[in-house]
Amino acid sequence: MQTYLRPPYLGINANFSNEVNLNTSPNKTHAIVISHCWTYKRGAKACLFHLVDNNENIIEDFTPLTTNAKLSWSEDNSMIAICVGEAHRGILIYHIEEKAFSFFKSNSYTFKFDNNQLKLYISDKFVEQLNSSQLLGGGESELPRVKYVRPDDITVDVRQLKKFNKSELENYFDVGEANPIYIDPLERGFWPFNGRLPQNTTQGYNGRDFEMYQLETFAKFGDSQSIEWLFEIKEKTKNEYSKWDKVSDYLGHRERRNIEGY
Repeated sequence: MQTYLRPPYLGINANFSNEVNLNTSPNKTHAIVISHCWTYKRGAKACLFHLVDNNENIIEDFTPLTTNAKLSWSEDNSMIAICVGEAHRGILIYHIEEKAFSFFKSNSYTFKFDNNQLKLYISDKFVEQLNSSQLLGGGESELPRVKYVRPDDITVDVRQLKKFNKSELENYFDVGEANPIYIDPLERGFWPFNGRLPQNTTQGYNGRDFEMYQLETFAKFGDSQSIEWLFEIKEKTKNEYSKWDKVSDYLGHRERRNIEGY
């Protein structure tokens, strides 16, 4: 484990995982070592990574970058694509023979090489999860649900990306490609909803108080009363509010008015 400890984790007192994982190249000559994974907040993991040869000698340490361990090898073993960064996130390409780097900003977690081009995609399973009415803690959502579909895959010709050397790696976010490449599920309206519309500013859903994220959902769904309440809150707060805030914190207790629309 200590072999793979490097910045930015040096001197940090964190609960690192002791697990070390190797992701081997197709021809078995190289591997990416994933180590020192750290769940630094709920749902957020960052790990160290190194490129090693088949004797586990370190070829590239990628200091000071971290990864969420999502990666893909090119079929000809010449490139590795790996998701890097936290606040400044994207996909790093390492060209092994040239010892050069490329980078583009992206929100993609799922990608793979196809004929030495990088394909960004969203899985059917992920879209299925988005469309599910099941809540993580159990039970079914009582809110209107957006209907999502898969977008087309995006193909990135990585050989056309700008390359830079190790001395510039620390500034990867600035020296890489200027234009981000984002991929997101497509929204296609809402699933049929026959539930209760907001009747006041306090009674919420799924055992919770009526919170801002719930109000936003009903406003997006097209409920006229929710649109009116949300507009008033945005005017009061200049859009400075948390989605977890209670609606009544801003409006007090109000009953639903009979207005046109939903």
